[in-house]
Amino acid sequence: MEINQHDYARACGCCVETAGRRLRSATYRSGSRGTRLYNLAEALPTVRPREVAKGAIPALLSAATPLKIPYMSAVLKPQRSPEA
Repeated sequence: MEINQHDYARACGCCVETAGRRLRSATYRSGSRGTRLYNLAEALPTVRPREVAKGAIPALLSAATPLKIPYMSAVLKPQRSPEA
């Protein structure tokens, strides 16, 4: 699952600049129009305890989007068992 800086800021109740500072060391990939998409697992430890108490984790989970890896559908296809 991935999250961008704007959704992170909205979920945590901070500004986009603060979200960028917190996510600076997290790995990201470029999305459409240069949006940085961060792995949700790397973003969760950066949430402050007071934000967790205010419900930031469920908000982040609802704002996150599934990873879009085109080749994974081929990898995850069930294999046919050889018939004897």
